[in-house]
Amino acid sequence: MSHKAKRRAYSELSPFQRWLQKISDFKPSALVITIILISYAVFLFGGALFAIVNPLMPPYINNNFIFIYPDITSQFISENIISVTIYLMGFAGIIYLYRSTKYVYKPRQAYINAIMGASLLLIAYLILEGVLLRKIG
Repeated sequence: MSHKAKRRAYSELSPFQRWLQKISDFKPSALVITIILISYAVFLFGGALFAIVNPLMPPYINNNFIFIYPDITSQFISENIISVTIYLMGFAGIIYLYRSTKYVYKPRQAYINAIMGASLLLIAYLILEGVLLRKIG
């Protein structure tokens, strides 16, 4: 089909059909798809789905404001925010570790990225374990 024929066929479409055509031709980059998938995984791991499905609990127990619910069966919205932030910090550590493998010919840059990545990953792990131990104990 020639360019003129394609243009004529496109102009004869209704606005809704043109909109559907644009949507069907849209091809997001691999980076956009990766960011969407990682955001979805962090959303699920952080317990946001639990917060949506279950009713919110007041963060006051005996007139004291607390961030972390003292039982493992429930959680506050602040726990979701804390866990999502820490998961993102751990994921940033994984990205730094991955980036350190790209700098083979720049050892100083690779070393800095590896140290930052390992530090972020270790800090995220320790904080998550500490929060979980505080909930259990």
